[in-house]
Amino acid sequence: VTFKNINDMIDDYLSIDEWKGKAGAYAIQGVAGKFIEEVQGDIDNVIGLPVKHVIEVIETLTKKPL
Repeated sequence: VTFKNINDMIDDYLSIDEWKGKAGAYAIQGVAGKFIEEVQGDIDNVIGLPVKHVIEVIETLTKKPL
């Protein structure tokens, strides 16, 4: 994850309390998404669950496409 320069945005973000309880103090799928310049790889990994990988594993184990 590559961040933009957030110096001008951080005070507003901290004032809304969305950061509380977040790993790394942000959630890319929420308001903090505006801080993100670029994501390399699968955004689901950043959010917390590599959904595509989980589906691949389930399909391999069950031998059936989901």
